[in-house]
Amino acid sequence: MAHSLLPAEANLGVFDRLAPRYDLLNTVLSFGLDRRWRRKAVGALAPRDGERYLDIGCGPGNVALEVLHQAPGALVVGLDRAQGMLARAATKAARAGVGGRLALAAGDACDLPFPDEAFSGLTSAFALRSFADRARAFAEMRRVLAPGGRAALLELTVPPNPLLRAGYWVHTRGLGMALVRLLSTEPVAYRLLLRSVDEWPPAEEVVGELRAAGFAEARFRRMSGGVATLYMARVA
Repeated sequence: MAHSLLPAEANLGVFDRLAPRYDLLNTVLSFGLDRRWRRKAVGALAPRDGERYLDIGCGPGNVALEVLHQAPGALVVGLDRAQGMLARAATKAARAGVGGRLALAAGDACDLPFPDEAFSGLTSAFALRSFADRARAFAEMRRVLAPGGRAALLELTVPPNPLLRAGYWVHTRGLGMALVRLLSTEPVAYRLLLRSVDEWPPAEEVVGELRAAGFAEARFRRMSGGVATLYMARVA
C-alpha cells in the first residue's frame, strides 16, 4: 500500500500554513518552470467546452484556472483538504472572473465526494505525494471518470540523469533553501516537501499503480529532464 510521503503532522497543517507562499515554493522547486508544466499537463488533458473536470489537491487554483483558460466553456471543481488553499483559490477565481465556472470543495482524494462517472477528465498537480493512500486515490479517480475520461497528473521528481540530478541537488538544497530563508517562508515545510520528492517512486511504478487501479491506458512523460513527470491515464 502506497502511503503519503509527507508525515502526518505535515498533512494536517502544513498546506494551510504554506498557502500564502505556495506559489513561491513551487517556483523555487521547479526552477521557475511550473507554469509551463501546468499548461502542458492541461493541454494533454485536452479540455472541451461544456464538459466537467475535477482538479484534485487544487491548492491555490492554478491548474483549475488553466483548464478554464484552455476551455472557457468548461466547468471545473477544485478539491482540497486545506481551507487556506481553498481561500486562495477563491480569491484567484474572483480576480479572473471565473467564479461561476469554478466550484471549490473541501475533500479527500481517497474518498472523493462525487458520484460515479461524474467528470470527463481530472487533473492533479504536485499533490500526489500528499495522498494518504495512493492506490485508493487512484481507484477513486478511476471511479469518478466517465467512459473515455482522462487523467493528467503532474508531480515533482528527481532527474534520473546524474548530471541533471547534481544540478537539482545544488538548486534545491543550496539556492532554493537560501531563497526560502531570505523570504521568511517555511524552511521546515520546504525540507519536508524536498524529502517527499526524493522518496517518490520511479515513474514505471506509478504507471503500474494506475493500471492496477483500473485505467485502461497509463503512461508517463518526463518534463524538463525529469524535474517533473506527467502521468497520463485513460478510462476505457
